[in-house]
Amino acid sequence: MDPADHTVTGSIFDSDVLEEGDTYEFTFTETGTFEYYCSLHPEMEGTIIVTDEETAGNMTDDNNDNDDDMDS
Repeated sequence: MDPADHTVTGSIFDSDVLEEGDTYEFTFTETGTFEYYCSLHPEMEGTIIVTDEETAGNMTDDNNDNDDDMDS
């Protein structure tokens, strides 16, 4: 949605240059923590945390427990 060009660049993925309206998808096949940045604007960075289904399920259960506590 940004009129400036960007990339999504990490150790195992690279989108190449994305122009306004472009999209990029990458399917992770391993769990772990993956840092990424825009190669055109290195100050733009982020982290992706990939979990397995069991861990993801536990995270969802924990979030639901917290929601119940807030309703009490």
